[in-house]
Amino acid sequence: YYQARSNAGRININQQKLSWLAPFTLSYVYQPNSTINFVDPNLFNGMQAGVTLNLGLLLQTPGKVKQSRQEHLSLLAEEEEALLNLETEVKNRYFAYLKARKLLEVLTQSLLDVQSIEKEQKIRYERSEITLKDYNEILVSISTQTTYKLQVEAELLSAKAFLEALVGKKL
Repeated sequence: YYQARSNAGRININQQKLSWLAPFTLSYVYQPNSTINFVDPNLFNGMQAGVTLNLGLLLQTPGKVKQSRQEHLSLLAEEEEALLNLETEVKNRYFAYLKARKLLEVLTQSLLDVQSIEKEQKIRYERSEITLKDYNEILVSISTQTTYKLQVEAELLSAKAFLEALVGKKL
């Protein structure tokens, strides 16, 4: 998109540079010597040339060239800003993806730890070494960890989808 607009801007600058020739007009009249015209007698026979200059167009041309250059510079600055914004957005989405991935790794390990503790606590509960309240706390903790892990998995998939949409490639 920006490349096409940049090319159009360069073409416009070249057109404005060539418009320096627009104020000048070259004309000629050819009157053969062998004809006799009684209705409109001409004193000049043969080839006649003339040059005219449109002073208004001549004075407008430098401003138009300068305006075209400024529009092209503005377009280039706009393109650079868009690329910086795109780069920033890609980085933000990539960092969100990395954050969700790392958090998922930590939560997965934490869930495995809690599950192993739960197995130990279950055996202790069956031996009546701990109370039902303590065993229920472990079960609630597993449920909470599992729910949080599912939320982070959803965030990871969402961050991945946003990043893939912006980059245009599968990760």
